[in-house]
Amino acid sequence: MTIRITADPLRARPFHGFGVQADPIFLHPDASQSGITPADLTLVETRLRVLRPANARLFVDVRWFHPALDGTTYEWNHPNYQNLLHQLRVLESLGTAVNLVLFEPRTPVDQLPRLAEAMMILLRRLLDTEGVGAVRWLTLYNEPDSQFVHDSPLAREIFAKDYDTRKRWDDFVNWSRATHALLQRHGLYPRIRLATPDCVWGHPMRVERLKLAVRDLGDLDVTYSYHHYNPEWPAFYTSPLYAYPGIEAETRLFRELVGPDRELIIWETNAAGQHFNHLSPGVGPHGEDLLGSLANAVDFTAKIFTMLNHGVDGLCLWCLSDGVYLPFVKPHHVMEFGLWRDKPHGWEPRPYYYYFAALTHAFRPGAQLLRVTDTNTLAARHADSLTVAIFNPTATERHITAEFPTTRPGTRLVVRPGTFPTTDRLPVTDTTPFPAPSGPLELPMAGQELSIFTFPEWT
Repeated sequence: MTIRITADPLRARPFHGFGVQADPIFLHPDASQSGITPADLTLVETRLRVLRPANARLFVDVRWFHPALDGTTYEWNHPNYQNLLHQLRVLESLGTAVNLVLFEPRTPVDQLPRLAEAMMILLRRLLDTEGVGAVRWLTLYNEPDSQFVHDSPLAREIFAKDYDTRKRWDDFVNWSRATHALLQRHGLYPRIRLATPDCVWGHPMRVERLKLAVRDLGDLDVTYSYHHYNPEWPAFYTSPLYAYPGIEAETRLFRELVGPDRELIIWETNAAGQHFNHLSPGVGPHGEDLLGSLANAVDFTAKIFTMLNHGVDGLCLWCLSDGVYLPFVKPHHVMEFGLWRDKPHGWEPRPYYYYFAALTHAFRPGAQLLRVTDTNTLAARHADSLTVAIFNPTATERHITAEFPTTRPGTRLVVRPGTFPTTDRLPVTDTTPFPAPSGPLELPMAGQELSIFTFPEWT
């Protein structure tokens, strides 16, 4: 198999890199009741700093700083606001761009403008008083397709039980347009842009929501966003309501829907399997621990390559760590989608953590993605270097011939089973010298190996 890495740009749009949902759940006062200690807080923050995500997504409840919703009373000493501020400062120190999500409260339609105004006060305070400029996107509600329904046979069937009692898509459009105008009026746009429609329901619903967003918000400068958790096994899909064409077809379609020039970011992604729910990814096709399996780590990594090569401009993983997702869920309800497990399980990293961390380090925001001839290859031009990642998702050794667009020597980092650290359990960082390519090179690659080649001083 021959892979050709070209010097031709894949697209003109900016690349936003790899990120994580990084809410400060362990800083919540109730976290100590589940045994979280200062040493645990240090461990989690150290891992976040070492990961150095390019982007991050954080929830915010207006009641943390404006409980009265009266337009005048603000409480900036609220513990949840202070925890949010701490996390924003950490992320800003890493150069991470943040998507702030208005998560709660759910209010009547006539009170939605109050929430938007409160968010403007928050965003201006972060910039003007706190000196925090990390926020680059604002999302109005997490997964609003569940709250603001549109009129279609599909939506009526999915939300059949209470369709008539939910808010309407037009309410969401009006709120979004008014919020965009507020961002302009408060001098926050274009620094901070709306991310929309943040849809999550099955593929057919995501198609409808993205079409509606383009139709009704396409004249605004917004970032299009969606969530993706779909398994790639056809047997999973037993209802046409949730039919799924596969990751490449979906990504190509969504790029076609929003057009060639608009930002398209997957603001939540991870794996999901049988019996999944909002707290658990469920199990794999053979009943195995899905996220704990090497097979899932390999499959999810391959999906990332496909997403980025076929139209997505960045992605954000749900989520950083397992744990009780305070203050958003009840105590003892553990979120199990993390890069690593929670304290009762020794903060043990899952296999996909090592692949994801390596890609996060190698492909930084602002890079220019390059055209390649293989879906399992990703290449980017950084300011002063060329980065190429080649992935062998099979379980057997492969001999690959690679043509690199450079004649300079570089380094090679290898991530595969057997290289995962067993002591510090931090990302794989050891590299070896890689000779200057003088022509096509044959690369033996072990099964499930990710090789990342970096060529400095490349122009």
